[in-house]
Amino acid sequence: MPLANVLEAIRREASEEAERRLDDARQRAQAIEDEAHVQAERLREQMEAEAAREGAESLRQQVQAARLQALRETRRRREEIFQQAQAEVRQALSTARDEENYPALLEALVAEARTALPDAALARVDPRDAAREPSAEPCLETWGGVELEAADGRIVRNTLEERLRRAEPELRRLAARAMGLV
Repeated sequence: MPLANVLEAIRREASEEAERRLDDARQRAQAIEDEAHVQAERLREQMEAEAAREGAESLRQQVQAARLQALRETRRRREEIFQQAQAEVRQALSTARDEENYPALLEALVAEARTALPDAALARVDPRDAAREPSAEPCLETWGGVELEAADGRIVRNTLEERLRRAEPELRRLAARAMGLV
């Protein structure tokens, strides 16, 4: 075989080998590119899922914060309403002495206090009630009522202010019920 034919066969063989290697390289490059696309798509889906989870969590937190704010505002408003009602009750009690039935009310408060502390040695009333309770010291500043003290220091304070203070928990329950909260 002539040398030119041998050289041509080597060149053809080298060209075919180069083409095969080039095809292999292209296939490997395509496989790498395809795998990169798959991984990129997986990563994108993961990132979208994470963003959705974070978005859902953020939304949940925002909803929770809004609920908490609404509860605070409702509680604040309820307290405002209760305080307003209590101020009206205070106003009414502070003028109880001006009412026609006040002498009977004072008598009932004194009797109730004496039942609670029968061995009272000292009674105190507001100076405006001294005429109705002449045996009492007129040194108490009150809307109405009496304070009794036993010789051993025990004290029963049965005044309108004290009764209102003691009634506050029940008044709060009643107000909550009236506002439809219970």
